[in-house]
Amino acid sequence: IPGAGVDGVIHPPAVARVQLAGGLTDLAVVASNVGNAPALTGQVLRTGAMRWYQPLPAPAAGPPVVIGARAFVPLRDAVGTVYEFDLSTGARLGKIR
Repeated sequence: IPGAGVDGVIHPPAVARVQLAGGLTDLAVVASNVGNAPALTGQVLRTGAMRWYQPLPAPAAGPPVVIGARAFVPLRDAVGTVYEFDLSTGARLGKIR
């Protein structure tokens, strides 16, 4: 899995099957904190190519949770925010505090 064993990746990635322009694609959804830059990435599992990147305002408090075509990421911030992302585009859809 791309990013496995890289410093800053402390939670196992989630794997999601999403509909992209080229058909169904398996993505590794990876929360990382490389160089104190928290982020969430979607990487094509078969090739390792990065599909999308989203910076996070705080490190992830746990691994991403995939439900359908969305990922939910708990943050290690003062209020326990959970961010919601669209898996096909990486767009941030909302947050829960």
